[in-house]
Amino acid sequence: MTRVFNNNAVLAYVGNQENEIILLGRGIGFGKKPGSNLDPSSAQQTFVATGKDRVAFLEMLENVETPVLEIISQAINMGIDLLGSLDPSIYLMLTDHLVFTVQRLHHGSLPHSTLLAEIAAVYPEEFKAAQVIVNFLNSNLCINLPPDEAALITLHLQAARTGRNVKRPLAEANQLASLVDTVASQLGVEDVPNNLRADLTGHLAHLQRRVHAGNFRDNKIALILRGQLGDEWSMAKLLIGRLIQKPLTSQVTGEIAYLAMFLHGWCEDLKAVSQGAKRLSDKRMNNER
Repeated sequence: MTRVFNNNAVLAYVGNQENEIILLGRGIGFGKKPGSNLDPSSAQQTFVATGKDRVAFLEMLENVETPVLEIISQAINMGIDLLGSLDPSIYLMLTDHLVFTVQRLHHGSLPHSTLLAEIAAVYPEEFKAAQVIVNFLNSNLCINLPPDEAALITLHLQAARTGRNVKRPLAEANQLASLVDTVASQLGVEDVPNNLRADLTGHLAHLQRRVHAGNFRDNKIALILRGQLGDEWSMAKLLIGRLIQKPLTSQVTGEIAYLAMFLHGWCEDLKAVSQGAKRLSDKRMNNER
């Protein structure tokens, strides 16, 4: 072993290889020092130290103080403890992300995500773990990462949990945000109150998971609802069509009915909020006269 980056990443020669490689794995570097022997089978994943990725990773680690890397390492382990087994690449990808985020924060450039509500709704377990990571980093590094950062960490945790590229969970969150915007556009509403946006986001997230899994529910009064809630039915059909991205069949009729019922109640809530805001505005205008 030639270098210990943190408890979960080391640089070493393995066997007769001429080039050093980076070994990743929980606790692989704990208590180790340069020159120590290491069983490579204890590593969950190897990151071959060649090419641009290797150079970028090493340069990033060279510019970060060891105590900071250790705290980031502990934070990642907390996420693993909460979620269970994750792809070992999380040590590489999330370390890289968090180091960059902390550096940006010190330079006054805060991380920002416009998909906080959507990501929290689509991946609730990963989001809770990400919030724990953010709180731990803020407390131990004496920084103030904003709530938005939890959304960005969530994407990395979800990708490592499923073995997917981080772009996939981001695409799913973007799809959800697009559905919410579609509802607002159909209703001619420019600014949906945060609590109602969260309600709609959460409902559509559950629908998104069922549709992607092919678990469609039945509804015994679907035909009645179709006749009574024509506008909501059309909107529900539009949203589910965008989720499935192929011609709809009778298989999804029940889901259309359930979504139409939700949209009816949600629109009534939105109407009540709008009327309340108008009454408050009128009252203020009368007081100013």
